[in-house]
Amino acid sequence: MTHRNNPLQRYKIRKKIGTGGMASVFLAHDTVLGRDIALKMVHPHLLHQPETLKRFSNEAQAIATLSHEHIIRIFDYGEVGSRPFIVMEYVDGITLEDLIEREGILPPVTIIEIALQILSGLRCAHEKGIYHRDIKPANIIIAADGNLRITDFGIAYLVNAESVTMTGSFIGSPHYISPEQVSNKPVTGTTDIFSLGIVLYRCCTGIMPFYADTPHGVIHAVLTGSPPEPPAGAHGLLLGLIDCIEWFLIKDPAMRPGANEAIARLAGLYKDLSVSTGEKRLAAFVHNPTTERVAETEALFNHFRDNARQSIKARRFAEGMRLFEQASRFGTVSVEDRKVLERIERRSKVLRGLLVAAIALPVAAVVLGVLFFAVGKPERDHQATNGERIPGSVPDTVVPIIEKKKENASDTITMIPLSQHAAVTALAARRDTFAAGIHNRTPENTPYHPVKASKKPEKDTLIDRSVTPGTGFIRCVTNPPWVAVVVDGIERGTTPTVGVIPLSSGRHELKLIKRMFGEWTDSVEVAAAETTLVRVRLKSSGKDVSP
Repeated sequence: MTHRNNPLQRYKIRKKIGTGGMASVFLAHDTVLGRDIALKMVHPHLLHQPETLKRFSNEAQAIATLSHEHIIRIFDYGEVGSRPFIVMEYVDGITLEDLIEREGILPPVTIIEIALQILSGLRCAHEKGIYHRDIKPANIIIAADGNLRITDFGIAYLVNAESVTMTGSFIGSPHYISPEQVSNKPVTGTTDIFSLGIVLYRCCTGIMPFYADTPHGVIHAVLTGSPPEPPAGAHGLLLGLIDCIEWFLIKDPAMRPGANEAIARLAGLYKDLSVSTGEKRLAAFVHNPTTERVAETEALFNHFRDNARQSIKARRFAEGMRLFEQASRFGTVSVEDRKVLERIERRSKVLRGLLVAAIALPVAAVVLGVLFFAVGKPERDHQATNGERIPGSVPDTVVPIIEKKKENASDTITMIPLSQHAAVTALAARRDTFAAGIHNRTPENTPYHPVKASKKPEKDTLIDRSVTPGTGFIRCVTNPPWVAVVVDGIERGTTPTVGVIPLSSGRHELKLIKRMFGEWTDSVEVAAAETTLVRVRLKSSGKDVSP
């Protein structure tokens, strides 16, 4: 039987299963081959828009060139009365958007499995020069067997083919768009990686990393903002997964990983985990989320606790403490283990104190010697100045920026001495901006809940105004954020929440450390009544070097 006049006659439409801005999708039955299919048709009111028809055609071309288990398959393409349609594989499952709305925050191993399947499909597309450009939860379908499919290649960019654009605007979902798409810069495979990072951040935290009340506000946040740091001690977070997501969300596309690098990093998180992985793991969670979440949480707690005990027994104390910290995200550490950790912490404080004393005593001896000679002849000094004290000069403007290149790290440091008044003004503005960003509001049409905003402290925690007149300040701005700041061997907090750090004037050793992003060390000069601003970009190293 043929259907040359109306090729849609072979498909019996059963129900509408989805709709978007460009087309509607129907569940239909192929009466010739005896199988269910998904029939996608452009909205009738858009048939007069050539750009929409081009996007629809692009989708058919993009999918037709791909053959991968994690990308939706296309069976046919045609037109009926100038209305184009695509016949695609029908997947009986749930979208990732619906799963997040139903379950809220997802468990970490399930998130890793979702990410690996998406990346596997993206790698296939990127190798053929096809970039999706609209990766979001609604375009991810999870089948009943746990096999995931990427759908909706309607705005895919095909290398060596004409790209569909909108004059003075962009195509895509604002909440999941990349900085280069907003800026109309070249699109690459790392564009999809950035969007995937947003998806995974929402899966881990339940909130959007970049959110505002308007699309323009979202765009501004994507271009200039940083994702809110997950709450300290938040339950169920796998720290290695958070590090990967930060890597995906780097603003500079050249510094993000490609699909292969991302797969290697995420697959490494699976190593030695006492939890089942693969498609069966994802299917089990979709069908029985409560039971699987409890089982995964218990398995991860036992895994990290046991490894922490082994590290402590082997006298690898720093490693053991980090593993106990990770274990505490999935369960309660026993009283016996807590006592061991307290002993290690006390020992660590004693060692740090001895180290500081060993450094401070020689310095104090030198200072006393200088003071002895300086103060030993007060009359001559008094006469030389005619009884008037020479005031110290405090600059009111920013001095020229000093750029320094670090060997073997390709990091850039920018030191900008500021007056104390200018530093307080800049910090106040930054504090307000950061406070607004860390308490992102959640869209009204989503069921997940943002972190509740804490009460504003009565005391300004970003700057200590009780410092002595001879005190200087240092402030660190890092890319990526959430980097540990260690000054003279003592950890002072993480960026950007650490704010301004008061220090005695003179030279101090500054060390910036971030898990999976390496370590940066340098000596910084701090002047009295001035704030030294240090800007550092850490490159991903793939090695855990956190203290």
